[in-house]
Amino acid sequence: MKKIFFISAIVIPSFFVITAKAGDLKTKCSDLSQCAETVSLLTNKQYLFPGKLKGKINGTEGVDFTAENADSLYSHILHENGYTRVLLEDKKTYRIINARDVRYTPVPQVKSDFDSAPELPANADYHMMTYQMKFPLASTVITRSLRPFMSRYGRIIDNKINGTLVVQDTALNLKRLYGLMKQMDKEPSREMRLKWKKDKERWHQIELEKAKNCTDHKS
Repeated sequence: MKKIFFISAIVIPSFFVITAKAGDLKTKCSDLSQCAETVSLLTNKQYLFPGKLKGKINGTEGVDFTAENADSLYSHILHENGYTRVLLEDKKTYRIINARDVRYTPVPQVKSDFDSAPELPANADYHMMTYQMKFPLASTVITRSLRPFMSRYGRIIDNKINGTLVVQDTALNLKRLYGLMKQMDKEPSREMRLKWKKDKERWHQIELEKAKNCTDHKS
């Protein structure tokens, strides 16, 4: 049975006042669990996680945890170790999970289109972004083109029903992907439309041949 650890920065206020001081990476973040305690004290946010977090982070001299940067730094540290965090409904508590499981977990959602950039934090927390296409005809090509730029556990789908792209990835990578979407969201040329039509016809013919071969084999 997994143990759930709960770290709170406000259980003992006097302890918070004494401990919530800036410190260097080596003394304040020797492992991920200690990092969670440090960040909780500096930011007044709580963390839940199952068992002991595996992994650590190294840095050069002078990398300090402060109340201003602790939140963002810990988000990146978790990401580098294969974890991510999800803010719970109370807006004060984070749940730390394996990043590979983020697709099964609700994350903050943002909307965007060609003229409106998504509002995203500068960290590695996962978000889901909906992008309303200006030229929906290009959505399939854009989806295919963006996949090499996704993070390891990022996902993208092409919703042809309403002409949108739905992308889930880290906040920083979503900012980059949004810029690429805007560059690609152009009206396709006549030559490109003809090429897509031929590709579609060729793909359809291949599928028909596969179905025919399958039927002949069964006979």
